[in-house]
Amino acid sequence: MINLNEYDFQKLYHIIYYEWHLDIRAGGPTGYLANLREGLNLSDSNNPLIFFDNTEKKPVALQEEPKLIHKIAHAIFYKTDALKAFYINHISQYQKRNHESYVDFLNNYQEMYCNSTLFEKIDFQHTKTIHVHTVGDAVKVRNSLDKMGNKEIKIMLTCHTPEVASNEYYKVYLEEGHNRSRAEEIRKGWSLVEQRAFESADILVFPSKEAMEPLKETMVGFENIIKNKDIRFVATGAKKLLSKLDKEEAKKKYGVEGKFVIGYVGRHNEIKGYDILKEAAKNILPQNEDICFLIGGSQGKTFDPLKHDRWIEAGWVNPAELFRAIDVFVLPNRMTYYDLVLLEVMSIGVPIIASATGGNKSVQAMTNALFLYDNTLKDLAEKIVKLSKMDKNNLEQVSQKVKQAYDENFTPALFAARYQALINQIYKEYHFI
Repeated sequence: MINLNEYDFQKLYHIIYYEWHLDIRAGGPTGYLANLREGLNLSDSNNPLIFFDNTEKKPVALQEEPKLIHKIAHAIFYKTDALKAFYINHISQYQKRNHESYVDFLNNYQEMYCNSTLFEKIDFQHTKTIHVHTVGDAVKVRNSLDKMGNKEIKIMLTCHTPEVASNEYYKVYLEEGHNRSRAEEIRKGWSLVEQRAFESADILVFPSKEAMEPLKETMVGFENIIKNKDIRFVATGAKKLLSKLDKEEAKKKYGVEGKFVIGYVGRHNEIKGYDILKEAAKNILPQNEDICFLIGGSQGKTFDPLKHDRWIEAGWVNPAELFRAIDVFVLPNRMTYYDLVLLEVMSIGVPIIASATGGNKSVQAMTNALFLYDNTLKDLAEKIVKLSKMDKNNLEQVSQKVKQAYDENFTPALFAARYQALINQIYKEYHFI
């Protein structure tokens, strides 16, 4: 963490504002910013000074129901998803109050303000830009600046979701057990917030042009909003994954010795294409006894795992060890922003089959190191089988090409250098320096 007291206060500041913790192993803004900070810590440049303003710790969870009621509810209603949903939607007064409070919070987005402890750290006299990474933070920063009458600071917004944020929150709410009526109220509320966020931002920052596709496809009015916006692009980077295990040791750990291992790590949902990979595996496994699928990530409630002895659900695991065990990684997203897991897999040098969508296309355009499939099950299955039959030396050449592509394009240091260049370019064009 950079300490502002160490620097000349005449320097112009660029603030990265994020009301959450940083975690280099997480996805979304949490992982993105952790990787950016990793790169910035390797840099000698501080012009303009980039200051991370974040909580540095996980937020405190919402207060639970009274312990006795909570214990009784779990004993009676949490035995099945149906009973749990009935309790959450029709019995629990705690859940009802929480929902009403949530909806009220979203509908009154004009009254959303920044965490005062964080916001008060900012030197508003010398700050020229504030970069936010969620639509909620964008609204909070705009409202807070407006309240203090500051019209000079430019707000930069990067939205990290693989689809519009309101859709994500809607799906999460359903998975938690809430009914569609409640979930729709949450979606409508977040739609108001994200509309305000994009309208309020002065500069929109994306990893690539293709990373804008999810918003174009899922956000009403997005094309009109961006017509007169300043849009910038800066490609993401990710810290190299390291494993103490070699390939054979990793395969032994997961019980996949002697197999050609197809890997996947991520949420088990529709957007990430978990069901697409399942369907491809159904066609591949009966005809290819040497192939198995090794899957990382929480199962969730959206899809059941494939019932096959060569479809292995490893759950939450050390990703470096799982990637070491696999021969080909599949990224079957229906839509994607700019997936950090793609860059992490590249850092280990694993051959990758990815859907031709969003940031996947951007990475391929930069490196020509991926195998993009045409978003059909047939093409995905054919590419998996083709790579499984590839000569060992040729597959090793693919692996080396992937690793080289990471080293030349996606390290945290390169990421930070691109980010610093972006901020300096903005400061010059806006005549801040």
